[in-house]
Amino acid sequence: MDRRQWLGFRQSPEKTSDPVRGLLLDYIDGTGIANGTLNASGASNLRSQLDRLHSLDIAHADLYPRNMMVSKDGDPYLIDFSSAKLWPCRGFQKKKKKIFDGYLREENSALEYYLFQLQKLKRHRGLKISDAKSDEDAYGGEVPWTVEGFKDEFID
Repeated sequence: MDRRQWLGFRQSPEKTSDPVRGLLLDYIDGTGIANGTLNASGASNLRSQLDRLHSLDIAHADLYPRNMMVSKDGDPYLIDFSSAKLWPCRGFQKKKKKIFDGYLREENSALEYYLFQLQKLKRHRGLKISDAKSDEDAYGGEVPWTVEGFKDEFID
């Protein structure tokens, strides 16, 4: 039987005051973001979650609507970190931090695009989730097919 190669897990040094040692797995009673209802504070919370992840030099690396949920209480969650990349990581040479940072910016752009798609739905009328006026405005330029391909998932 073939065994998957263990990719390892970068841990915080033992002599740190940072209490974070891993990721929590928990059940979320809710639905995917494309089918959920999100208010302005929920959208802000989702942005904060992604910003916090990026501040730790972690890229989600699979930031699509299927990996964002909204609980029945309206709380948003980023889920499925199985593809996450921690800097420094395989695929990015140490001297290529600029490229990794560009990847983080693309994740922020994708999130803004998805939030704009939510705002266009009937169930979000009257809610201020995004300041964007168009898909390109939300993304910050031409929307790549890898992001735009999920547009049809946002339905009322």
